[in-house]
Amino acid sequence: EDRLMDISILGVAYPFNMFTSKEKKVVNTVEKINLTLRTYTGGYKRFEGDHYRNGNPWVIATLWMALYYIEARKIREAKECFNFVINSSTEHGFLAEQVDNNTMTGNWVIGLGWSHAMFILVLEKLMEK
Repeated sequence: EDRLMDISILGVAYPFNMFTSKEKKVVNTVEKINLTLRTYTGGYKRFEGDHYRNGNPWVIATLWMALYYIEARKIREAKECFNFVINSSTEHGFLAEQVDNNTMTGNWVIGLGWSHAMFILVLEKLMEK
């Protein structure tokens, strides 16, 4: 019954492969994600109405979009997501939980394990392409 968009819906395409990244229902869902969850700075929120810590984009959500784009063979879009994360890392390369839309710097927890783990997954897949 909940019709609000949530980035985790990408799981049906990657990593669970219930649908391919090219199927119309997945492509339409990604279009809606871009309309509702992508912030003006290029990062992605977790879900519609996500106002946690001022509604900033999440590193892990943005990297998940990158993984979808890699699977869909949209490498330019994947690199845009990846570069958003790189450009918001600290001077020592640490990734935060969120990225402050106003300053484009890490916000909240910095040095977050799941952000770094997803970064490695995306980097590995990009290197394969």
